[in-house]
Amino acid sequence: MCEVMYASGVRENADVVMCNEFINDKKCSILMENCVLSKNDIERKILPDFFAKKTDDTYQMGVTVWWHVYTKIFRRQFIEKSGLCFDTQLYSGEDFLYSLKSLCLAEKLVCIFDAHCYHYMIRSSSITQNYRYGFIEKNFKIFSEINNCVTDNQNLFERINFYIIIAAADMINNELLKSHLNKKEKIKRLDLIAKSPEIKAAVQNVSKDKLSFQYRGLL
Repeated sequence: MCEVMYASGVRENADVVMCNEFINDKKCSILMENCVLSKNDIERKILPDFFAKKTDDTYQMGVTVWWHVYTKIFRRQFIEKSGLCFDTQLYSGEDFLYSLKSLCLAEKLVCIFDAHCYHYMIRSSSITQNYRYGFIEKNFKIFSEINNCVTDNQNLFERINFYIIIAAADMINNELLKSHLNKKEKIKRLDLIAKSPEIKAAVQNVSKDKLSFQYRGLL
């Protein structure tokens, strides 16, 4: 897989190369064939899917873009020039920000959506499947970074606000159902979510009637 991606990147002189993936042996739905995309195409075709909710229904919704860095390779000169680096203060979500920033900055992207795919198995013992203390603060930082990355892209307004609402639901689920904290501590953690200006704004900005059809059943 990596050899095919590398060869394609070199041939096209691309900043980023992205492939498809299997999750628990289920392949993502594909809306496009192998292609080479310019910066304008990345903004119109790739970034909107980046903020789609990733669920089992994703395969029917046609999401093609996953934020995991293991589905991508990055040109070294591109990394050095752009100053891209992982946020070492985040133990979860650092790949999300890295992928987002790379796609916002890339001038050319190669997409490989044929048989050369990454296979990923979700395990119940992994850190993302269990309680994560600090998950709230981590998401607040990601919300801020998202706004810094795509502040000028009005086409993503609906998607980003919806993404924040879904992230808030995940945060609540993490604190209520996965944690072993006492009741007082849980209330304190939930209060942080309720007072978040980003989440409040997202709730006000997203109207269910104005959402794209594929999102209405999730809100």
